[in-house]
Parts: sequence; C-alpha cells; structure tokens
Amino acid sequence: MNAIEKRALSTLASLYALRMMGLFMVLPLLSLYHSDYNASESLMGIALGIYGVSQALFQIPLGMLSDKIGRKPVIVGGLILFAAGSLIAAYAQTGGWLIVGRALQGSGAIAASVMALLTDLTREENRTKALAVVGMIIGLSFSVAVVLGPILANLVELFTGFNGLSGVFFLTAVFAVLGIFVVIFLVPSPNEQHAHADHRWAKGTFKRVMNNPQLWLMCVSVFLLHLSLIVMFYVIPMKLNQIGITQSMHWVVYIIVVVVGFVAMIPMMIMSEKYHKGAKLFKISVLMIMFVSLIWTLIDTNQWFWLLPFLLYFAAFTFIEATLPSWISRIAPAGGKGAAMGLFSTFQFIGAAIGGIMAGVLYDAFDQNIQTVFLVLFVLQIVWLVLIWKIRQPATLENVSLEITAKNEEHAQQLKTQLLAVTGVEQAEILLDEQLVCLKISKVETSGEQIRANIDNIIKKGK
Repeated sequence: MNAIEKRALSTLASLYALRMMGLFMVLPLLSLYHSDYNASESLMGIALGIYGVSQALFQIPLGMLSDKIGRKPVIVGGLILFAAGSLIAAYAQTGGWLIVGRALQGSGAIAASVMALLTDLTREENRTKALAVVGMIIGLSFSVAVVLGPILANLVELFTGFNGLSGVFFLTAVFAVLGIFVVIFLVPSPNEQHAHADHRWAKGTFKRVMNNPQLWLMCVSVFLLHLSLIVMFYVIPMKLNQIGITQSMHWVVYIIVVVVGFVAMIPMMIMSEKYHKGAKLFKISVLMIMFVSLIWTLIDTNQWFWLLPFLLYFAAFTFIEATLPSWISRIAPAGGKGAAMGLFSTFQFIGAAIGGIMAGVLYDAFDQNIQTVFLVLFVLQIVWLVLIWKIRQPATLENVSLEITAKNEEHAQQLKTQLLAVTGVEQAEILLDEQLVCLKISKVETSGEQIRANIDNIIKKGK
C-alpha cells in the first residue's frame, strides 16, 4: 500500500472502531436495565432491535447521497445523528424515549459511505486487504466492547450513583464526536481528478444498481452471513456457560477465535486475489459454515472441544466478510458505488435483525434446545449454497476518468457507444455537466496500454 492508502485504512479503521465500540458496549446491558425505565423486557427488546431497523432503512438513501454530494459530508452528518441519538438515550427516563434515542442512532447509517470511501481511496489490488483489516477491527471491537460495557456501567454506578447504561450512552456520544474529528482532519479525501471514477453519481445509476443480478446475489449472501452470525452470538454465550467458562472470561474466547480466524483467512485471500480462486473459496467457506452448524446440531456436549468448530466458522466468516464488499466495489456500476454499498449494508442489517429475532423465538419455542436452533440455521445455509453455486469471481477492473468535450446529450451518447465498443472497456458513463467520462477497464483481456491508446483516439476525435 502507498502512503495515502495506509492513512485511509488506519483512519477509517479507527472510525469504525470508535463507532462499533459505542454500539457493541450497549448490547450486553440493555436487557438488564428494564426496571430502570419502567419497561417490559419485550420493550427493551424493541430498543435493542430498532437500531438495526433504522440502519436498514437509511443505508441506501445515504449511500446514494454520498454518490451525489461526497462521502465525508454524509459520514459527518451520520455521526452527528448518532451522537444526538446517544444523548437522547443517555437522558431517557422511559423505555419509549430509549427507543427514540436508539432509532436516531441507527438513522446515522454511514456503513455504506465509509466502505465506499475506503474503496475510493485504495487501489483495486489492495481493496480486499483493506476491507479484511476493517473486518478484523470490527471483530476486535466486538470482543472488547462486550467486556468493557459492563465494566464501565459498574464504574459509573459505583462512583456516581447514576444509571450505568446512561453512562455508556454518554461515552458512545463522545466516541461519535471523536469520529467526526477523525473524518474532518485525518481521513484523506478522494483525488480531485477522480482517479477512482466509480465514486461519482451518473444518470440512471439507481436503476442499474437494482437491475444487477450479481449485486442481489451478494446482498442475499451478506443477509444470510449476518443472520448466521447473530444467531451464533445469541447461542454461543449460553453454551460457554454450560461448558464452564465464566462470563468474565468469554472475551478471551472471542479474541482467540477472531485472531485465529483472521490468520487462517490470509492464505485464502492470497489464493483468491493472486490465483483468481475467489468463487471456489467462497463456496468452500459456505460449506465450512454449514459443517459447523451440522456438527453443533448433531453433537451436544459440555466438553471444551465443542468450541473447535467455532474457529473454523470464524475463518470462513472473515473470508466472506472481507470478500463481499470488495466484489461489490467491482460489480457496482460507475457512479453507483455508494448506492450499491447502501443496498448491501441494508441487507446486512436486516439479516442481523432477523437473526436476533429468529434465535430468540426458536430458543423459546423449542424449550431452550440449542441443537434445534442450529438445525434451522443449517437448512438456511443449504439454501444459501444452492443460490451461490454458480457464482463467479468479478473481473478485476481499473477505474479511470478522463476529460471530454461533449456538446450535448446526443453527442455524449455517441461517445459512450464508441468507448464501449473498445475491447476491454466494461463500463462507460458520461458526466455531461462536468465534461468527464468514467470508465471501468479490464486488466486481463488485453494490453492496458493498447486500451488507453484506443480510448484516447476516440476522445480526440470526439473533440
């Protein structure tokens, strides 16, 4: 990675860590404080889930908005909403106001915009690595937060006498403000000459996004991936207690699993990018996740080796989690990366919300039988494997933007048709108002120099 890419990765990963820490610290606490808000446990369940609902609702609109006005303004605005929601939740005295605060937190849906900005600032060959690091940061944030949240809540109550959950929400607001400073002063801005052309908005982009079957396949995959993840983390803590691992030591298990999974995923990433084995490894990873669900369906034991499949699961999960956003950035139409990431993130949060609800319902309906939960999960994963069986790894494309002289819409359309006729040019979008053409060029089919020479000739003739 070059200096800009390293800076982009470090700052955006820090932004993710701050925001995810604030989110995850609340998860092990909400259900414990229902009496403080005169709320039923079901109402507190709504407070827990409403965040994911509002996230899902706003991912696509804010992703599209980031294509139009830029990533940073949308990210800063989302962090402001997140901070405001955190403060409302911190001051809430009833379950209703707590729900309002959580919903406002979720409306600051910036995941798509942050991912799109990261892909704007990294070259094609480094995107998967960058997204894998971000995935690792999210996993580590989760591991730290589920431990840190209860500790901070206890400290707040011990030294101030106030509601511990309110104190965690205050800290969440502080994290959001810190994130705003990171975005404004530390995160680099995309090249003003549009080196990554596919982060610009073009006419008809949303229709092209919605009509892309490959994109929908990626969305279904992330939906089922995160549904499985939330079900896992609903059941695993209870199983850890049964095995004899105390709640105060759960974080140790999580960190070991995340780190081992990340290390195991590295050779898979190398094979995917260097040897173009991504589609095959994707299917193998889904099979690995299915195998883990099947093992846990058939085996019910309180021995420590019950955890070994968890390592296999996280290696597969980390590979898919890092691969999907990279593939989305490749197949998204020029000018529609934010919208595509928004659709992708929407399915991700819907999957997480349904996973949590499904896990709780199944666990209660089948008399707290963990094996039944994993059986249902296994069946869903069979459907997933069938859907992605013919999946292909998206081509590696170079994003290029060039200045043009287009007199009118008709002239621009003629230029676009000529450019698309060039071997190796996969996509071409004309930004008439800015006199730019945004291209996606194949790096494999033919000589890059020859492609550029053909493109330059067409543009010169067009002038």
